[in-house]
Amino acid sequence: MGFGLLAFGSLLDLTDNFEELNRFVVIGDTDTQAVLEKLVGFLGGFACLAVGLLLWIPKVQSLSDVIDERTRELTDTNAILREEIEQRIRAERVKSDFVSTVNHELRTPLTSIYGSLRLLNGPLGEGFSDEATNLLQIAERNCDRLRALVDDLLDVQGLVTGDLEIDLKPVELRALVTHAIEQEAPFAELRGATIELTPVDQSAYVLADRQRAAQVISNLLSNAVKHTPTGERVEVTVESKPDAWRVAVRDRGPGIDPVFQPKVFERFTISDTSDTREKSGTGLGLYVSKSIVELHGGQIGFSTKPVRGSTFWFDLPAAEPPKLAPR
Repeated sequence: MGFGLLAFGSLLDLTDNFEELNRFVVIGDTDTQAVLEKLVGFLGGFACLAVGLLLWIPKVQSLSDVIDERTRELTDTNAILREEIEQRIRAERVKSDFVSTVNHELRTPLTSIYGSLRLLNGPLGEGFSDEATNLLQIAERNCDRLRALVDDLLDVQGLVTGDLEIDLKPVELRALVTHAIEQEAPFAELRGATIELTPVDQSAYVLADRQRAAQVISNLLSNAVKHTPTGERVEVTVESKPDAWRVAVRDRGPGIDPVFQPKVFERFTISDTSDTREKSGTGLGLYVSKSIVELHGGQIGFSTKPVRGSTFWFDLPAAEPPKLAPR
């Protein structure tokens, strides 16, 4: 309203120079009335603006107070975030130091102990009593579990820090699976189970890191053997998929509890059932396997049915066979 009255007063002042416009703008007929009209316009405009400012200033002050309060809240939040970041950095440093200790202080002596126990359980232990032999076998199994735990912890650390190296090359998948089955056969025999590979008619080359892909296959085979009842078999298939090859491992176990299924590939998760607790591992194998497969650009998953068992599978990108060097 104030700006409108000022504009009206300015228009009246402007039309003083144009007599023909006065009859359209000036309301009064005399000069005195015209001056009063302009005064009303200017004075009314300034008065309205003054009132507006008086009403506006408290709101501006209130807004300024709100801004100050939000600024203090942001400052406090930044301080909390800074402290949490510093705690996270300290925790990461402690974890890194722990993994380094595990690597240097545990891995080497565990390897030596494991090798010595294997010798004692082999030809060097022929003269031991049955009780001593049983204790040595228990020690070897537990030492092997510790070695697996150390290796898994180091792999997890490498995955978290991004230091786990993947050397992608064309790899013949059938040979890789066959070798992994041969490696797991003694463990399956100890469990009273067998591992069978469905024949593959054609060559199956994938783009993969040979060692890491073999690690995934071994993890899946080991889990399947653990959950397969005595006298049953673990079935392994290699089949072609669009732009990929799939390895599937099927066990004959009790299946996976629906409550546990969403956590299958998480770290330190072990199915807590009476049938599996005594056969459990580190709880890291499937997490590591999933991470390795994803680093290859592949996928991993599973299907399960109560009583009828579970099938774990993973896909790796298909590759062209390596070209032979000309002679």
